[in-house]
Amino acid sequence: NTFRTTHAKGVPEWKTDWRRDRKLSGGGIAMDHGSHSFYLTFAWLGSLPTQVTAKTLTLERQWDTEDNLNAVLTFPNGFAHTFLTWTAGVRKVVYTLQGENGALVIDDDDWELTTGTTSGNTAVEKGVIESDWMDASHSKWFNSMFDQFKTAMRSGDFVNRELREAVACVQIIETCYRSSAEGSRELPLAVDVTAL
Repeated sequence: NTFRTTHAKGVPEWKTDWRRDRKLSGGGIAMDHGSHSFYLTFAWLGSLPTQVTAKTLTLERQWDTEDNLNAVLTFPNGFAHTFLTWTAGVRKVVYTLQGENGALVIDDDDWELTTGTTSGNTAVEKGVIESDWMDASHSKWFNSMFDQFKTAMRSGDFVNRELREAVACVQIIETCYRSSAEGSRELPLAVDVTAL
């Protein structure tokens, strides 16, 4: 789940609120933040989702893009619930992974792993991992991504895992919009990214 108190602003020299203009951005918070939650679910569940149902909301009515998204992605071995908002009271990233024998909670840079819940031998571990999620410039992430891109281009890996995941993310976002427009109907995700 991604909580933001507003959308990220652009530069004053050009359309500061471009993220809230559908013609320029293609969508709201789903388009801006959705892919980050979605590609993490691919890694955590070890596959791509097969279906999605979603509800978008626009609380700040002066804009033509959504500022809230609720989505449920169905995977062959589980499901993921994603909530994204630009209308929160706090800036925060919270992920939880629930399993048969415990859970992992990631709250910004803090994590808590609980195991042994079914056996009664519950154990809890806690820690901190610096993620730079709160750095809105994403400079470390972008630098690493550009280095990976240069390496892929040099080696001729033009259609790598990241590209396939990006295609899947765009399909999920577009299907979220369609699902919401159709009364939050559950819709199939049919693109075969292995064919890319």
